[in-house]
Amino acid sequence: VISYDHDLLMPDQDMLLISANLPTIDFTLWQPLRDLIEQKPKAANTTEIIFDLELAQWKVSGLQLSDISARITPMIYGFDAVFTSDLADGSVSLFSDTRHPPKIALNRLSLSNNFASNSASLDPRVLIATDFSVDRLTIAGQDLGALSFELRPEPSGASFNNMSGNIFGLSPGIYSSEAPTEFFWGYDGQTHISKLVGPIGVNNIGDLFNVFSLPQVLDSQSGRFDTNLTWRGEPWAI
Repeated sequence: VISYDHDLLMPDQDMLLISANLPTIDFTLWQPLRDLIEQKPKAANTTEIIFDLELAQWKVSGLQLSDISARITPMIYGFDAVFTSDLADGSVSLFSDTRHPPKIALNRLSLSNNFASNSASLDPRVLIATDFSVDRLTIAGQDLGALSFELRPEPSGASFNNMSGNIFGLSPGIYSSEAPTEFFWGYDGQTHISKLVGPIGVNNIGDLFNVFSLPQVLDSQSGRFDTNLTWRGEPWAI
């Protein structure tokens, strides 16, 4: 065990445990360690290395987290991290092969009611390519459901491809065998534009009214929207 400003905990199996309390972490600085592990032949009795970290802050694909407890394992392909924090819990996989974007799989993501104003300066063109999923998304304590997508930045904005889940009472991706559901967030440095295209399934449309605090004037058991919707502004400005 190697410990830096962290409670000393003995591992319960054969491993090299490195624990530390740090202000933040930048995985780009870990490249030499990744290269070393990638080049080293994997023997059956190789000692596993695990980093047990307490972080004050950590920025993951534009999401600012605080009070993080993370357990990071170097792998042949990069790093795996399992973490808990103030806003989110889940795992992050980072790959040394830049053709593979980071994979973020969250069990929980809890956003406050003012997250939109806090994200007003966000530029979609500089977002990091990510394969993202969340099992439970809440905003201001309201459970909105699950969502997954592939985020890919472009010179004119960012594309959210292969969307699926059950969010706001809607099910993007349920008709993926016919056509994908895709979202584009454009920005030219001055003006934001958002566009949603593709089929979306719906169970009870009344759930959608409830999410936006509107009178539930309709209900349903099943349905489908074929969307081609564009609006000026960020995604949450609809």
